[in-house]
Amino acid sequence: MSTISFISDMSSYLVLPLIPFFIKYLGGSVFIIGIIGGLREGIGNFVRFLGGFLFDRIKKKKLLLISGYGFSSLFKLSFPFAKTGLGLSILVASERIFKGLRSAPRDAILAQSKQKRVRYFSFHRAMDTLGAFTGGLVLVVFLYRFPIRNVFLIAGIIAILAVPFVFFIKVEKKEKSHTIAYHIKEVINVKMFFFLIVIFIFNVSLYNQLLFILRAEEHFSFFYSNEQALRAAASVFVVFNLFYSIFSFLIGIFSKKVNIEKMLFSGFMMFAFISLILSFKLSHPMYMAFVFVLYGFAYALVNVSERVFFSNLVKDKFRASILGLVFSVIGFASLLGGFLGGWIWQRIGYRYSFYFASILSLVSALLFLFFVLFFKKRGDLYES
Repeated sequence: MSTISFISDMSSYLVLPLIPFFIKYLGGSVFIIGIIGGLREGIGNFVRFLGGFLFDRIKKKKLLLISGYGFSSLFKLSFPFAKTGLGLSILVASERIFKGLRSAPRDAILAQSKQKRVRYFSFHRAMDTLGAFTGGLVLVVFLYRFPIRNVFLIAGIIAILAVPFVFFIKVEKKEKSHTIAYHIKEVINVKMFFFLIVIFIFNVSLYNQLLFILRAEEHFSFFYSNEQALRAAASVFVVFNLFYSIFSFLIGIFSKKVNIEKMLFSGFMMFAFISLILSFKLSHPMYMAFVFVLYGFAYALVNVSERVFFSNLVKDKFRASILGLVFSVIGFASLLGGFLGGWIWQRIGYRYSFYFASILSLVSALLFLFFVLFFKKRGDLYES
């Protein structure tokens, strides 16, 4: 599973830093960049609920993973042929639909071992991000040799190379699950509903990586030429993925000593701080690299701890479905966050866009703290 994620993320992050500039090239605005970023991160999360439910229900579980990775790769291969921002939006949404279809089943497979769950998730995130880091390094080199459309094409070919590895995945046989209505009735209680509100607020504040990359590019444009600013933005995104990978790996090593609630709370607070920093005009080009180091640390904290936290909240037989449901909520929040982030940025400037993100991150952190303290006092925070 980790090999597949390495190749897939290498492909994705080979082109991700280029998407904002490709949108600009196609005539799109910052608002359109926010929308496409929201679609990219939101649509796939919407589909995770369907992917999780199908994984719990169908017998040929591996077929779901094969179709998810296969069709996602084919749509990614079509990115360089987009002629308009609308065309790119449709292709991005289609690619993320199939990515979302495979995501909840993948997380359910990683969660099969309760004793090693944190370690598996952490190692998977580390390999995920190592692939992203490698893709970013390759991108920096490719920017000196190839036009943007050619880089997109190469990334699509790399994505297809991951598909054959899916056939080697082992999936545990499980008892047949209940209907979707039964799943919702069983897992959506007061505890889960409150937690979904916390996750929704935070992921509205998280915006999407396209806006972070665009903020970096605009920062570097004050010091360098447009071409150099593009390379610098791609480079700090490599820095982000490097430290994201390192911190994810370290979390896995020290998994037995890690308090998941403290990790998630710390991640929320760090995003509030990072968003606040990005609202200011930084006086030196290297300051942005430091911000993206913090960004990588915070992303590792949240991405590892939230999945483990989700998994601990529900019973084993409902895990894939609830993971899908949670990521569907995240999907809607990502769409809304991309819309609001791009709209505020275009209307009144990036400062207010990141002020807004910082406030929402802080609110989500405080709500999460209340959530943990309340249910720990009741003695039923986690399912046994």
